[in-house]
Amino acid sequence: MYVTPRTLLGIIRLSQAMAKLCFRDIVNQADVDEAIKLMDYSFRSLNSKSGSAKDKRRAIADGNNEDRMTLIMRGARRVYESRGNKPIAVNDLLNLINK
Repeated sequence: MYVTPRTLLGIIRLSQAMAKLCFRDIVNQADVDEAIKLMDYSFRSLNSKSGSAKDKRRAIADGNNEDRMTLIMRGARRVYESRGNKPIAVNDLLNLINK
């Protein structure tokens, strides 16, 4: 991954957005880590759509190694869609995902 001024600016802006999503005025290390992870996933998705066959295989293999948050979000989406896209309480959602 090339680190350019534009990439750094993107990480800063994503970090600020993460802090705002948590209603904080200060960016912490977790926000920066999440921004870097988002940038990494973005670059991986680009590699899976372009590049050599070796790059595509590596990107697909990396994509199969999903983190816990991805699994939780996928489960939440599945429950939400199974309920006809109607609002659901967070506690009920967590109980349904953990089943």
